[in-house]
Amino acid sequence: MCTVTFIPPSPGSSFILTSNRDEKEYRATVSPEKYTVGDIELAYPKDKTAGGSWIAIGSNGYINCLLNGGHEKHQKKPYHTISRGLMLLELSASGSRSGLFFEDKDLSAVEPFTVISIKQAEGSITELSEFIWDGHSKNFRLLDNHHAYIWSSVTLYNKEHRALRKQWFDTFINDTQGLPDTSKLYDFHLSRHSNDEAVNLFMQGQDGLRTVSVTQVSMQDKHLKMTYNDLLTDNVKDLIL
Repeated sequence: MCTVTFIPPSPGSSFILTSNRDEKEYRATVSPEKYTVGDIELAYPKDKTAGGSWIAIGSNGYINCLLNGGHEKHQKKPYHTISRGLMLLELSASGSRSGLFFEDKDLSAVEPFTVISIKQAEGSITELSEFIWDGHSKNFRLLDNHHAYIWSSVTLYNKEHRALRKQWFDTFINDTQGLPDTSKLYDFHLSRHSNDEAVNLFMQGQDGLRTVSVTQVSMQDKHLKMTYNDLLTDNVKDLIL
Protein backbone atom coordinates (compact mmCIF):
# COMPACT_ATOMS: atom_id res chain seq x y z
CA MET A 1 0.00 0.00 0.00
CA CYS A 2 3.01 2.22 0.11
CA THR A 3 4.88 1.65 -3.17
CA VAL A 4 3.05 0.80 -6.38
CA THR A 5 4.30 0.41 -9.95
CA PHE A 6 2.46 -0.10 -13.21
CA ILE A 7 4.07 -1.57 -16.32
CA PRO A 8 1.94 -1.35 -19.48
CA PRO A 9 1.30 -4.38 -21.66
CA SER A 10 3.48 -5.01 -24.68
CA PRO A 11 3.17 -7.47 -27.58
CA GLY A 12 3.22 -10.93 -26.05
CA SER A 13 3.27 -9.78 -22.42
CA SER A 14 0.76 -8.63 -19.82
CA PHE A 15 0.56 -5.43 -17.83
CA ILE A 16 2.09 -5.77 -14.35
CA LEU A 17 0.82 -4.01 -11.23
CA THR A 18 3.08 -4.47 -8.19
CA SER A 19 2.43 -3.25 -4.65
CA ASN A 20 4.69 -3.18 -1.60
CA ARG A 21 2.92 -3.18 1.75
CA ASP A 22 5.01 -1.17 4.22
CA GLU A 23 3.52 -1.78 7.64
CA LYS A 24 4.33 -2.65 11.25
CA GLU A 25 5.48 -6.26 11.47
CA TYR A 26 2.95 -7.06 14.19
CA ARG A 27 -0.07 -5.99 12.08
CA ALA A 28 -1.42 -9.36 10.98
CA THR A 29 -2.51 -10.12 7.43
CA VAL A 30 -4.49 -12.98 5.91
CA SER A 31 -3.05 -14.19 2.60
CA PRO A 32 -5.28 -13.71 -0.48
CA GLU A 33 -8.53 -15.63 -0.75
CA LYS A 34 -11.57 -15.44 -3.01
CA TYR A 35 -14.71 -13.82 -1.63
CA THR A 36 -18.16 -13.33 -3.13
CA VAL A 37 -19.77 -9.91 -2.73
CA GLY A 38 -23.24 -9.88 -4.27
CA ASP A 39 -22.67 -11.46 -7.68
CA ILE A 40 -19.03 -10.31 -7.89
CA GLU A 41 -16.07 -12.51 -7.02
CA LEU A 42 -13.15 -10.65 -5.46
CA ALA A 43 -9.67 -11.87 -4.54
CA TYR A 44 -7.54 -9.95 -2.06
CA PRO A 45 -5.24 -10.21 0.96
CA LYS A 46 -6.98 -9.07 4.12
CA ASP A 47 -5.83 -6.83 6.93
CA LYS A 48 -6.85 -8.64 10.12
CA THR A 49 -7.19 -5.45 12.14
CA ALA A 50 -9.81 -3.66 10.03
CA GLY A 51 -10.90 -6.39 7.61
CA GLY A 52 -10.13 -4.38 4.52
CA SER A 53 -7.41 -4.62 1.90
CA TRP A 54 -4.96 -2.54 -0.08
CA ILE A 55 -5.27 -4.44 -3.36
CA ALA A 56 -8.14 -6.39 -4.94
CA ILE A 57 -9.02 -8.00 -8.26
CA GLY A 58 -12.60 -8.61 -9.36
CA SER A 59 -14.54 -10.78 -11.78
CA ASN A 60 -15.96 -7.47 -13.08
CA GLY A 61 -12.55 -6.76 -14.65
CA TYR A 62 -11.38 -4.14 -12.16
CA ILE A 63 -8.09 -4.08 -10.28
CA ASN A 64 -7.89 -1.52 -7.49
CA CYS A 65 -4.86 -0.65 -5.38
CA LEU A 66 -4.68 1.66 -2.37
CA LEU A 67 -1.95 3.94 -1.06
CA ASN A 68 -2.20 5.86 2.19
CA GLY A 69 -2.28 9.63 1.84
CA GLY A 70 -3.27 12.12 -0.83
CA HIS A 71 -1.08 14.94 -2.12
CA GLU A 72 0.81 15.70 1.09
CA LYS A 73 1.47 14.03 4.44
CA HIS A 74 -1.46 14.42 6.85
CA GLN A 75 -2.26 13.86 10.49
CA LYS A 76 -4.85 11.27 11.47
CA LYS A 77 -7.85 12.95 13.12
CA PRO A 78 -10.24 11.53 15.75
CA TYR A 79 -13.07 11.73 13.22
CA HIS A 80 -11.22 9.45 10.76
CA THR A 81 -13.28 6.40 11.66
CA ILE A 82 -13.99 4.74 8.29
CA SER A 83 -11.46 2.20 7.04
CA ARG A 84 -9.84 3.01 3.71
CA GLY A 85 -9.28 -0.69 3.13
CA LEU A 86 -12.98 -1.45 3.48
CA MET A 87 -13.75 1.44 1.16
CA LEU A 88 -11.44 -0.14 -1.42
CA LEU A 89 -13.37 -3.41 -1.27
CA GLU A 90 -16.68 -1.57 -1.66
CA LEU A 91 -15.28 0.17 -4.73
CA SER A 92 -13.97 -3.12 -6.15
CA ALA A 93 -17.33 -4.85 -5.79
CA SER A 94 -19.19 -1.93 -7.36
CA GLY A 95 -17.67 -2.35 -10.81
CA SER A 96 -17.59 1.44 -11.12
CA ARG A 97 -14.96 3.92 -12.16
CA SER A 98 -13.45 5.36 -8.95
CA GLY A 99 -14.29 8.95 -9.86
CA LEU A 100 -17.96 8.04 -10.30
CA PHE A 101 -18.05 5.77 -7.22
CA PHE A 102 -16.66 8.43 -4.89
CA GLU A 103 -18.41 11.39 -6.54
CA ASP A 104 -21.37 11.53 -4.15
CA LYS A 105 -19.77 9.80 -1.16
CA ASP A 106 -19.14 11.70 2.04
CA LEU A 107 -15.45 11.04 2.70
CA SER A 108 -15.06 13.40 5.65
CA ALA A 109 -14.56 10.47 8.06
CA VAL A 110 -11.96 8.80 5.82
CA GLU A 111 -8.23 9.50 6.02
CA PRO A 112 -6.66 10.79 2.80
CA PHE A 113 -5.88 8.06 0.27
CA THR A 114 -4.97 7.35 -3.33
CA VAL A 115 -6.52 4.60 -5.46
CA ILE A 116 -4.97 3.31 -8.67
CA SER A 117 -7.53 1.50 -10.84
CA ILE A 118 -7.19 -0.68 -13.91
CA LYS A 119 -10.17 -1.73 -16.00
CA GLN A 120 -9.45 -4.67 -18.28
CA ALA A 121 -11.33 -7.01 -20.56
CA GLU A 122 -9.74 -10.29 -21.64
CA GLY A 123 -6.30 -8.89 -20.94
CA SER A 124 -6.74 -5.58 -22.77
CA ILE A 125 -6.65 -2.48 -20.60
CA THR A 126 -9.54 -0.19 -21.31
CA GLU A 127 -8.76 2.33 -18.59
CA LEU A 128 -6.03 3.30 -16.10
CA SER A 129 -6.93 5.94 -13.54
CA GLU A 130 -5.97 7.63 -10.30
CA PHE A 131 -8.32 8.93 -7.60
CA ILE A 132 -7.04 11.06 -4.71
CA TRP A 133 -8.93 12.13 -1.61
CA ASP A 134 -6.73 14.67 0.18
CA GLY A 135 -9.08 15.34 3.09
CA HIS A 136 -10.64 18.37 1.41
CA SER A 137 -11.21 17.63 -2.26
CA LYS A 138 -11.65 14.71 -4.64
CA ASN A 139 -9.31 14.48 -7.61
CA PHE A 140 -9.79 12.00 -10.46
CA ARG A 141 -7.71 11.68 -13.61
CA LEU A 142 -7.29 9.22 -16.43
CA LEU A 143 -3.74 8.04 -17.06
CA ASP A 144 -1.93 6.90 -20.18
CA ASN A 145 -2.10 3.10 -20.04
CA HIS A 146 0.89 2.87 -22.41
CA HIS A 147 3.14 4.55 -19.85
CA ALA A 148 4.98 3.13 -16.81
CA TYR A 149 4.29 4.71 -13.40
CA ILE A 150 5.50 4.58 -9.83
CA TRP A 151 3.65 5.87 -6.76
CA SER A 152 5.12 6.20 -3.27
CA SER A 153 2.92 6.93 -0.28
CA VAL A 154 3.17 10.56 0.87
CA THR A 155 2.72 9.42 4.47
CA LEU A 156 6.12 7.69 4.44
CA TYR A 157 8.12 9.44 1.73
CA ASN A 158 8.60 13.18 1.36
CA LYS A 159 8.73 14.98 -1.99
CA GLU A 160 12.50 14.58 -2.31
CA HIS A 161 12.38 10.87 -1.55
CA ARG A 162 9.48 10.29 -3.95
CA ALA A 163 11.47 12.00 -6.70
CA LEU A 164 14.51 9.88 -5.88
CA ARG A 165 12.49 6.68 -6.07
CA LYS A 166 11.12 7.78 -9.45
CA GLN A 167 14.70 8.23 -10.67
CA TRP A 168 15.49 4.66 -9.60
CA PHE A 169 12.36 3.45 -11.39
CA ASP A 170 13.15 5.35 -14.59
CA THR A 171 16.68 3.92 -14.58
CA PHE A 172 15.27 0.44 -14.06
CA ILE A 173 12.86 0.88 -17.00
CA ASN A 174 15.65 2.16 -19.23
CA ASP A 175 17.98 -0.68 -18.25
CA THR A 176 15.32 -3.25 -19.16
CA GLN A 177 14.39 -1.45 -22.41
CA GLY A 178 10.94 -0.82 -20.94
CA LEU A 179 10.00 -4.51 -20.95
CA PRO A 180 10.58 -5.90 -17.45
CA ASP A 181 8.86 -9.16 -16.57
CA THR A 182 7.23 -10.06 -13.26
CA SER A 183 10.47 -11.47 -11.85
CA LYS A 184 12.46 -8.32 -12.63
CA LEU A 185 9.67 -6.17 -11.19
CA TYR A 186 9.68 -8.25 -8.05
CA ASP A 187 13.45 -7.81 -7.71
CA PHE A 188 13.10 -4.06 -8.22
CA HIS A 189 10.48 -3.84 -5.47
CA LEU A 190 12.95 -5.51 -3.09
CA SER A 191 15.92 -3.41 -4.17
CA ARG A 192 18.18 -1.15 -2.17
CA HIS A 193 19.60 1.98 -3.81
CA SER A 194 20.44 4.03 -0.74
CA ASN A 195 22.18 3.75 2.62
CA ASP A 196 18.97 5.13 4.11
CA GLU A 197 16.94 1.95 4.71
CA ALA A 198 13.77 4.00 5.26
CA VAL A 199 13.86 5.26 1.65
CA ASN A 200 14.71 2.06 -0.24
CA LEU A 201 12.06 0.13 -2.16
CA PHE A 202 12.55 -2.64 0.38
CA MET A 203 12.29 -0.35 3.36
CA GLN A 204 13.00 -0.73 7.06
CA GLY A 205 11.93 2.14 9.25
CA GLN A 206 11.45 2.66 12.95
CA ASP A 207 9.26 0.79 15.44
CA GLY A 208 9.03 -2.37 13.32
CA LEU A 209 7.89 -0.58 10.17
CA ARG A 210 9.13 -2.42 7.08
CA THR A 211 8.12 -3.92 3.76
CA VAL A 212 6.11 -6.95 4.87
CA SER A 213 4.75 -8.23 1.54
CA VAL A 214 4.79 -7.78 -2.22
CA THR A 215 1.69 -8.39 -4.33
CA GLN A 216 1.67 -8.58 -8.13
CA VAL A 217 -1.25 -8.64 -10.54
CA SER A 218 -0.92 -9.62 -14.19
CA MET A 219 -2.79 -11.65 -16.81
CA GLN A 220 -2.45 -15.37 -17.47
CA ASP A 221 -4.42 -16.87 -20.36
CA LYS A 222 -6.93 -14.00 -20.20
CA HIS A 223 -7.43 -14.49 -16.46
CA LEU A 224 -6.28 -12.21 -13.68
CA LYS A 225 -3.41 -13.63 -11.67
CA MET A 226 -2.49 -12.39 -8.19
CA THR A 227 0.83 -13.45 -6.65
CA TYR A 228 1.29 -12.63 -2.99
CA ASN A 229 4.66 -12.95 -1.26
CA ASP A 230 4.62 -12.72 2.54
CA LEU A 231 8.15 -11.57 3.34
CA LEU A 232 7.73 -12.32 7.05
CA THR A 233 7.06 -16.03 6.48
CA ASP A 234 8.56 -16.53 2.99
CA ASN A 235 5.21 -17.93 1.83
CA VAL A 236 4.11 -17.32 -1.75
CA LYS A 237 0.52 -17.76 -2.93
CA ASP A 238 -0.99 -17.52 -6.42
CA LEU A 239 -4.66 -16.95 -7.19
CA ILE A 240 -6.32 -17.02 -10.60
CA LEU A 241 -9.61 -15.22 -11.11
